[in-house]
Amino acid sequence: MSDEKIGLVFQTVKESRGPHMFVQYTPASENMPFASLVLVYTEEVDLQEVAKKIEEEARMWFGRYPVPLVAYAVGEDDDALDISGGEGKRDLLVFSIDGELVFEWGRLGEFKMPLFSTDPQTLLSAYRSLPHSTLAQRKARTRTKALEQRAGIRLLLGILFVRRAVVPAVIALAFYLHPVLGFLGLLGALADAAVGGLRVLGYLPKSKRELAEEERRRRMEHHDYHCRLNPTGFAVLKAENLGASLREDTREEARRLHDEASG
Repeated sequence: MSDEKIGLVFQTVKESRGPHMFVQYTPASENMPFASLVLVYTEEVDLQEVAKKIEEEARMWFGRYPVPLVAYAVGEDDDALDISGGEGKRDLLVFSIDGELVFEWGRLGEFKMPLFSTDPQTLLSAYRSLPHSTLAQRKARTRTKALEQRAGIRLLLGILFVRRAVVPAVIALAFYLHPVLGFLGLLGALADAAVGGLRVLGYLPKSKRELAEEERRRRMEHHDYHCRLNPTGFAVLKAENLGASLREDTREEARRLHDEASG
């Protein structure tokens, strides 16, 4: 295989470390000469223990895939855990020199990154056990998916056309040609008109669906009114809701990975 870039991307690996923690390893690529290792915690933990765990995991993953990597830890809100006591050295760079592992604490962007070839041959050798794809393969899958979606849309349009145009036309023609059917159709139309008129005038109670729709609209208008009165409070509430959603998603991911590993 040529050393020319082919858009090689490898599958990210996630593994459980218990019901309240998991790790995510993102392999290096042709455009990123190092791997990324994230330890995700969904509960409070001692920061000194976190530092030890980062080193332990980094050593294990480098042994599995001998590619320079940067490891760090985050909480359930996706904020990086500062294990350096405010010094900002929360990232661990791991690489090897002449077969010896080097551990360097610092911050991503300030490291002097070791040289590592990201040509396809080197990456495929390092990550031979991981599923991967090239840019050409991803484009081919995208085209296939687009063709399938267009075929689905055409089928849906055909069904809608039959329901909205062909079926009503057939029914109308049947009513026109058959006196009894025509009379029944007229009665049905008159009944619908009568019911609608009585509901507008208030003589008939609204259906549950109509009541639910009115309540939904009222709540939306009420919510919009108060958001306009207090846009700052709305922004804070929105951020809190997004944060809560992110934390719950992270906890759910940890539980799912733990269940899969236990099963």
